[in-house]
Amino acid sequence: MAQPTKPTHSTKYSNQNIANLGFDTDFNVPTTELLSYDPIGDVLKRVTTNAMGEYITNDVAEPSATLTYVGKEDADGDWYIQSIDTTSGTSIRFATETNNPTYTTYATAWADRATLTYGTYGSAF
Repeated sequence: MAQPTKPTHSTKYSNQNIANLGFDTDFNVPTTELLSYDPIGDVLKRVTTNAMGEYITNDVAEPSATLTYVGKEDADGDWYIQSIDTTSGTSIRFATETNNPTYTTYATAWADRATLTYGTYGSAF
């Protein structure tokens, strides 16, 4: 991950300014923002509420004792497929339209689930 270019004692905002920016005046509560590291882009990305929370499971396939696919879709037709591999430990990877841009529908992605490109959460969302 890229290192900050400013010395640690030199910041753009004061502590009070940061506290003010992190306060929701509509609900009168302090706020925080969830970030996820994207190792491919070497950047931090926002984790949004619709990143995984609104998806419903459509299909589950277990082609072997160590591999499971879980297909999920939201009401807008956005989709993702989880590949859960327990061959050596447990590895969970994601296929989405972001890392599989030629698959624009859940149905076509699910049909080709074994050949999709899977990546970490940060690279798939």
